[in-house]
Amino acid sequence: MAKAEEHLEPCLKRLSGRRISFLCGDPGPLALSAVIASKKGEGETCEVHCERLCVIAKEAASDVKGHPDELLYGRAGCLWALLFVRHECPHAHIDNQVIQVTEIISLIVEKSCKYLSPLQKLIETILHSGTSYAHKHKSSTPLMYAWHKKVIPQPCCF
Repeated sequence: MAKAEEHLEPCLKRLSGRRISFLCGDPGPLALSAVIASKKGEGETCEVHCERLCVIAKEAASDVKGHPDELLYGRAGCLWALLFVRHECPHAHIDNQVIQVTEIISLIVEKSCKYLSPLQKLIETILHSGTSYAHKHKSSTPLMYAWHKKVIPQPCCF
């Protein structure tokens, strides 16, 4: 873990807030640092990283900047970071509610998005983006995404 912390330290100093994915953005170093802090019993440090990660997730879900949805540079990478921390750090406050797929779907259908957690809101945004793109392009599939303005099959996004 010491070696991982050594590699993460310069990354944490260079967080920019511009990229939202796990692999190429801020969520990756934040998620890894949160997990390491949790495993070392440093709860406060873990929570600081989790709070920063949730801020990024809220921004990614807001769609103000038109973020892509895929794993490498987009929202799915941010979602993966949140799920990774939630799995590895059960006491971290990534999500105050237990996520039930049926609950998320019913909230989305009812358009009660103001009650969604950052994690649920991010999932809703990715799904909404895929359905909107499919509808816009008259796709026969319910979800459709693009990467560098090229259509990609929906399973590639998740």
